[in-house]
Amino acid sequence: MKSFFKNTHPSMQLNSSGFGAVINNAINICRYHYYKFGNLDIYIDAPEINNIFDTPVVKNIFEYNYDIEKDFNSANFENSSNAHILCDKEKIIIKNKIYNDIFKLKDIELYRAEKEKFITDKTLSVHVRGTDKKIEIKPPEPNDIINHITKIYAGKTRY
Repeated sequence: MKSFFKNTHPSMQLNSSGFGAVINNAINICRYHYYKFGNLDIYIDAPEINNIFDTPVVKNIFEYNYDIEKDFNSANFENSSNAHILCDKEKIIIKNKIYNDIFKLKDIELYRAEKEKFITDKTLSVHVRGTDKKIEIKPPEPNDIINHITKIYAGKTRY
């Protein structure tokens, strides 16, 4: 079966979700298609994904007439990207295969060049959770982040 999806669910638009949520939703829809039909023959018509990734090109989009997203949304397919559930090695392996087979970064050299501008051997990278979840939890205060970094650096502690 050949299917398509457009990433139309309101909670999966970039104006209401982070990019991680959008791409995880896309991978989960592809994973659902894979479980249902045993292939990755899927057409992705989602600008927020297609602007960053070279998704597979199809010759005849009219062959892709099964709306897998509609089916996915009504099937209650579990979201294995949820931070509140345990990791399943098999699901991670399949999601990695899907990502590598379908989602190829456009112009990867641009991303590498940008990385080289900012990341050196003296770069400290801080990942702050909660910035896109301000309704669920209060975003951290900048001074709290700086104090925590200072404490870690002083104790040479590594997390």
